[in-house]
Amino acid sequence: MPQDFTLRVNGKSKTISADPEEPLLYILRDEFNLKGAKYGCGLQQCGACMVIADS
Repeated sequence: MPQDFTLRVNGKSKTISADPEEPLLYILRDEFNLKGAKYGCGLQQCGACMVIADS
């Protein structure tokens, strides 16, 4: 069931509705139009999906 989330990415805040199980990669690419985020190995081992978070 989708939930509302507010994310701030590169200084821009946006509230989105997404399923908690949806990969962050899809949200970054589709909602924030950040096409530099890429799918890598799918096993969280190669680092392509790494996101640096600052709270």
